[in-house]
Amino acid sequence: MTLAPPTDDDVARCLAEGLRRRGEDVGVTGLDRAPYAYATSFPLEEVTARLDDGRALRLILKDLSWDGLLGEARRTKPAFLYDPRRCITTYESLLPGTGLGAACWGTLGDGRYGRHLLLLERVPGVELWQVGDPAVWASVARWLARFHLTFAEEGEAIVRRNPHLLRYGPELLGLWPRRALEVAAVRGAGADEQHRLEQLARRYGEVVDRLTSVPQQLVHGELYPSNVLVGATAAGVQVWPVDWEMAGVGCPLLDLAALTDGWQGATQDELVGAYLDELGASVDELAVLVDCCRLHYALQWLGWSPDWTPPPEHARDRVAEALAIGERLGLT
Repeated sequence: MTLAPPTDDDVARCLAEGLRRRGEDVGVTGLDRAPYAYATSFPLEEVTARLDDGRALRLILKDLSWDGLLGEARRTKPAFLYDPRRCITTYESLLPGTGLGAACWGTLGDGRYGRHLLLLERVPGVELWQVGDPAVWASVARWLARFHLTFAEEGEAIVRRNPHLLRYGPELLGLWPRRALEVAAVRGAGADEQHRLEQLARRYGEVVDRLTSVPQQLVHGELYPSNVLVGATAAGVQVWPVDWEMAGVGCPLLDLAALTDGWQGATQDELVGAYLDELGASVDELAVLVDCCRLHYALQWLGWSPDWTPPPEHARDRVAEALAIGERLGLT
């Protein structure tokens, strides 16, 4: 059965439950809804909710239902990664009280019918990729270090609070070299590239060992610039991470690798340096780990799906990137 888009009753029920959890005994008297321009994998709507106490809440509605996946996302998203409860429970159980991310005003998870909705505060930010000022990016890198310090507890304690989190351990990390090889073959990679990718895959256990040898912490999993909203305030740059569908427990430098993806040379080094300075660590200590994380993402995007076309921010020669990183790490 294909789900219809969420009705006003669905949205009002989601918000009413969220208000009850906040201890607010108020009713929803009306909704104004419009599509949100920057939807990617899942539908987004701008919602203005009118309450019977006179307030008007400006919200974003996200439909995390499988039937809601947009465009080629439903055809190409690996089904084993899909669990809408991962994102919902992150907002319900991990982010409240931390000051990190947009406020959650309601969730709806109906396992029987597959309806999963999320209502978030509409924040006054823009996607980081729209910002060209390196100083703003450095502020986000420092914010990321503070985020990781906030959740620097034992990984298993995080999993108990959200059992739907991914585990970026040997099983998940080890999938991507095999999938990358299969996709590269389908897409007609040259014999030399295929041979070097096979070499890389055979030694990928060394990368996995490095990434799992450090304390495993909460990671966003896809902290790309398109998933970071930023805004200017009197106190400085405000940061709101969004889209927690790939949240998990793993090496925290995975998030740093995603954030700096696409930057090269001195600017990339400055962003990494800002993160490490806030963390109180040295580049020499963690440079190899950052490269391991970049290699993971290169192979993940290669192995995502043979039919997947990357959005512009990910549209690069990932085979060449993976092989260059593998060479730096002495794996090819």
